[in-house]
Amino acid sequence: MIEASFTPDRLGLLLSIILFLVITAAGAWLVYQLEVKNKYKSSLKAYKPLVSMLGFFTAFICFGIFCFNCWNFLSLKPVYISNDYLTINGEQIEWENILSVDNKLIDEVGLFGNIKTTDERILEIRKVGKVQAPIILSDNFYPVEEIFQKIKAKKD
Repeated sequence: MIEASFTPDRLGLLLSIILFLVITAAGAWLVYQLEVKNKYKSSLKAYKPLVSMLGFFTAFICFGIFCFNCWNFLSLKPVYISNDYLTINGEQIEWENILSVDNKLIDEVGLFGNIKTTDERILEIRKVGKVQAPIILSDNFYPVEEIFQKIKAKKD
């Protein structure tokens, strides 16, 4: 029986997807207007390659960001906590298979190499067994503090 479920907050990600879709469409429209319809003023003809290149690369970069944001949007799954297991991204992890759970601030490398902490929290869950990457939940999408308290209550 599931005791608690935590759904990710996807609103900010959805808004960024829409924003990048609009910017991609604007860049593609600009390239279309300049290249296909040849809408240059005579004084700007010298800048045609530069403006076309800028429009193309803006559209290309925004399309890439759009694709990765969509991928992230689809990969965010709810977290379920039950008596017997923890479910993250569709994977059921039994309580005895969880090695450690850490709620910590992200360390960032500064401009000159010094490490500074940020105010963004992550939840890092390590599993028992072969060496593998930990499961990371970001405070941007999940209520990390609440999930951490529920997992700690179950582990103890």
